[in-house]
Amino acid sequence: MVGVRPFDTVEDRAWRALVHVADLLPRHLDNEMEDARRISVKEFAILLHLSESDDSTLRMSTLASDVGLSPSRTTRVVETLRRRGWVEKTPDATDGRATTVAITATGREQVGPAYDVQVEGARRILFDHISREDAQQLARILRRLSITLSREDRFD
Repeated sequence: MVGVRPFDTVEDRAWRALVHVADLLPRHLDNEMEDARRISVKEFAILLHLSESDDSTLRMSTLASDVGLSPSRTTRVVETLRRRGWVEKTPDATDGRATTVAITATGREQVGPAYDVQVEGARRILFDHISREDAQQLARILRRLSITLSREDRFD
């Protein structure tokens, strides 16, 4: 391609490794969560965000932004959770055009055990294989990437 500066060797290795991990990690964690708790990583993320919110309720648009899903994907995942009785959807009291989602007691019961599965998987996959310093550096790098990607988020 004309005008595009190619990757150097370090950039190429880093980029390929990132793309590979970004592909494998969600599938691996999803399989573990599904096998252990019958919940996907995205379903868990929604329940976790709701359980950590001030009144266990969030607007659908806020929830989508918080978990990094498109509004339509968030709607589908929330509907799955609603059918299981883990969340409830209601019209927003201040804006009837918006929808709020609240975690139910049954949904809240899913959070702790699913969190444990996620922590065990993260330790086995990642933290058992890197030093504390590596983890700190990784956190700094991923935080910067997250900020960059959030600025370019096309779902807002």
